[in-house]
Amino acid sequence: MRWGRNGSRRRSRERALRPWHYTFAVVVLVLGLGLSLSIFTELRGRQRKQTREEFTRVARDCQAALRWNLSADIAAAEAFHAFHRAAGGLDEEKFRSFATLLLRQYPSVAAFEWVPRVRASDRDRWEGRDGANLTISELTAARLVVRAKDRDDYYPVSVVATAPARGKSESASPVLGLDLASDPARAEAMRLACDLGRATGAARPVKLMEIGQQSAWVIVDPIFSGPKASATVEQRRANLEGYVLVAIQLDLVAREAWEQLKAQGISLYIFDGPAPSADGVVFSYAPGGGDLKAALSDDSRLRLVGTQELAGRVWTIVSVATPAFLEARQSWSPWVGLLIGLTFTGLLIGYVLGITVYSMRIRRLTARLARTNADLEDELERHRQTMRELHLWEQEFRALADHSPDIVARFDEEMRLLYVNSRIEEKTAHRRAAFVGRTYREIGMPEPMVGQWERAIRQVFKTGREAAVRIELPGPEGLTGYDCLLLPEFADEGFVQSVLAVNRAMRDRRQSDGRPSPGGNGQAVAVSASPPR
Repeated sequence: MRWGRNGSRRRSRERALRPWHYTFAVVVLVLGLGLSLSIFTELRGRQRKQTREEFTRVARDCQAALRWNLSADIAAAEAFHAFHRAAGGLDEEKFRSFATLLLRQYPSVAAFEWVPRVRASDRDRWEGRDGANLTISELTAARLVVRAKDRDDYYPVSVVATAPARGKSESASPVLGLDLASDPARAEAMRLACDLGRATGAARPVKLMEIGQQSAWVIVDPIFSGPKASATVEQRRANLEGYVLVAIQLDLVAREAWEQLKAQGISLYIFDGPAPSADGVVFSYAPGGGDLKAALSDDSRLRLVGTQELAGRVWTIVSVATPAFLEARQSWSPWVGLLIGLTFTGLLIGYVLGITVYSMRIRRLTARLARTNADLEDELERHRQTMRELHLWEQEFRALADHSPDIVARFDEEMRLLYVNSRIEEKTAHRRAAFVGRTYREIGMPEPMVGQWERAIRQVFKTGREAAVRIELPGPEGLTGYDCLLLPEFADEGFVQSVLAVNRAMRDRRQSDGRPSPGGNGQAVAVSASPPR
């Protein structure tokens, strides 16, 4: 009947909950999700628009600052033209003094170099001037410095002026006397600068020995002995006195611009040519971690591209937002709006569904509680019955033990007396309460007897077998010998939980069975009597 009733209840619940009962909850769910997603989309769109506008503004300002700083450094090279005209020429001392002054004003310039034109007929005089004892050298294909071969013109480095903290001192510079026409990276820029008659930059930044192998972009500005504005290419080549080389560290230029505008999270890429390409990267500055693929991709939403002509080179400058830039401008407002909408929708649906199933849930809980209460009542009744039986058994045991002529005691595993009958008061002249809860050792029994007694009881606990032991206890009439039977008492789990000791005086035993007992010598002997339970 119980299973039938439970089955009928389940079928009743299934019949009570039909799909159309959830129609209102479904409508609330659809409307709530639609509204929440609309709010999320709107807030997310505003956030992305604000981020894009801020990136465009900061990136445009950074590119403008970069162009301005580079133009200023290039103008420093062109300043030598005015100095050349005003001083009536450029010698080493004048160049060194003027370059030292400019280095203080342009922190991103790593070095100024004076590279005069030395004709073949003047080579010996230049190498031995003022006791300098310099040799005009050249670079081989293996980048080794050797003595320059004979040719019509040489362009040796005569003066290297560097900031004290940037490179080596001039006297130790390995480039003094090096013919830069033998360096392909700078020879092309020198040829173009002479033909065009204006400052020209190298195609790529190079590592320069004169500044400790640091990378720098080299600007080559030609110095002519006569007017150059209306001169032809042949006249420029004929009137060329030498070149002023400016080594610009692009990373310092970019860092200065970025720090001025606090443009954290924006990477910079400079490409040679009017369009970016993977093999045309001239320089990259990515303090927050860059992504070259994003700089090359037209699909990147946070990407600003600009073109600039600097020192005869057409550069494409690309700024890209890094993940750090986007994370710094992330807002939780779209997600908060979505969370609020979903939370409200969930609460409303929960309220509707709660009303529908509340009564059924109460009925199920009531029935379950009733069954649990009934089971507890049954368990309590069985427990009460067991307690009553134990109480009766304990009363019967105590009645039998108190009327027994023997001393009956129960010991736990710690050798403490859990129970002793009233016969102990007659045999020892001590009240029974003085023994309960204490060991023979704590009561003050003789040490030899206590040791033998405890070993015998431990053997019963260990083996689960009955044992016999003989002891002597002090009493009103002196020492009295006892024959003791130790019986294990087992718990429901099968282990020995206590030991019952039945102690019979030896003369009482002789009176009861008519046999002489062994002489008491104060020693105890344990003998196995039966198998364990």
